[in-house]
Amino acid sequence: MPSLLLPLLLLPLLSQSVVAFRVPAAHPPSRPALRHTRLAAAATILPGDGDALTERGPEESTAPCTVTTTINLSKNIMCGGFLSLPAGVAYCSVAPTARTLIPASIAMVSIGALSAYCFALIGRTCALENQSTYHGAWTSTAPDGSLSGSLVKGSLLAKTGVTCLSYSMILADMVSQLSGAGRAISLLRVTSLGILPLCMLDTTKTLGALKYTSFLGLAATVYIVSFMGLRWLGGAYAAGGHFYAQLPPHLAPSFAAAAAPGLGLSMGALVLLSMLATAFMAHYNAPAFMRDATGASVETQSDGSTSLSPVGREGMRRFGKVVTASFLLAWASFALVATFGFLTFGAASAGNILTNYARNDLFARGARVALALSLLAGYPLAFTSLRDSALEMCGGEQAALSARRMSLTLLAAITAAASWLTDLGFVSAFAGALLGSAVIYLYPSIMFRRALRRQVGDGSVIKQRRLRLELVVSYMISFLGVAFMICGGGVTLFSKLGH
Repeated sequence: MPSLLLPLLLLPLLSQSVVAFRVPAAHPPSRPALRHTRLAAAATILPGDGDALTERGPEESTAPCTVTTTINLSKNIMCGGFLSLPAGVAYCSVAPTARTLIPASIAMVSIGALSAYCFALIGRTCALENQSTYHGAWTSTAPDGSLSGSLVKGSLLAKTGVTCLSYSMILADMVSQLSGAGRAISLLRVTSLGILPLCMLDTTKTLGALKYTSFLGLAATVYIVSFMGLRWLGGAYAAGGHFYAQLPPHLAPSFAAAAAPGLGLSMGALVLLSMLATAFMAHYNAPAFMRDATGASVETQSDGSTSLSPVGREGMRRFGKVVTASFLLAWASFALVATFGFLTFGAASAGNILTNYARNDLFARGARVALALSLLAGYPLAFTSLRDSALEMCGGEQAALSARRMSLTLLAAITAAASWLTDLGFVSAFAGALLGSAVIYLYPSIMFRRALRRQVGDGSVIKQRRLRLELVVSYMISFLGVAFMICGGGVTLFSKLGH
């Protein structure tokens, strides 16, 4: 499968990522010299161990905290999508057994490496094009008069909406299991008493109070992983275990009596790939994390437009370290959750794995409380991004007058959808196939390819071997993005209808 071969190419490219920087010149260089400088810049090694690099951008006088940015990015990745991964593992085989974890592990490594590489591509494209946003990087590389910018903006809006929808679905499940009330009633309570007041806050004034949500989210993830591992090792949910008799039949552990020939792979493996796209999704925020890691600032031009300040080589090194560390941390968490959840419940793994655990399991109650608090703390930031994007698409300044009305409308729509949709695994997989494949794989590979060709000149031959290899890889990623959208979306939909 091509998707499983790509990491062999991506790992060396990610560990020695190609970056872009601009070195201020005393005199404007000639056009050929400028192309040569930009091409050399595009071929700069990111976190390599070679000679010390002296070129610095103006942002590097005050180096940002790499650890803080890494924690923030890790939390942004681990926003709840990983809870469906045990169910995704179960989809991989026609007869799920412990051996099913072998292809699932390969898939997690592959998609994790591919997602990290594409995240880095977005930051590098922004640096090449002096753009501070995902949409800005796309429009700056798109042909004049192209309408694709609206498609990209719509995709980002839809992805943010799905993120808020997933938050509401998880909160509905957690509050229902904690209180014993019905799911719809629980959702209305948490929305009216928690989500609505928080989403009406001005996040520009409360951002300082919300900076601790990253630590809260990571602490919740560590607790969930530890609790799931403890329950699997202790056999509390195995046949004859302490909580086994308290589970309804459809949530009780279920494994095939014998493994299928070979690894017994099924087309359902595409469902796991789609879920992983949602789990690793943080790419719409890649420009913001690139600015945080490099210290670059957004500059306002005389015409009101914005651009990114020059990015130095050292800054891009830090960005590469942040991306690598954050995705490795997220991958380790995802792998443990998928492993512990699947080995505990097998084919019975629910789309939200925490719903499998007994309601009177005190450790499980703690996990639900920790996750609910983490999602409530992070909800306003995701919702504000959704609302602002919706206002921009609906009319700019005139629409800004009805921000409160827009907030109420969006929240009502999200709540209605969350009360109707109960399978987090399906939402995660279907959104990952359609939106994740576009935002993570397709768009970044296209705009990086365009940006690179723009920098060296239309029709110019790219001579650096690493850049030529990256161009080939970018075409492969674009192809995989389209294939995942079609095949992953189709298989996910048919799997849901088949159930």
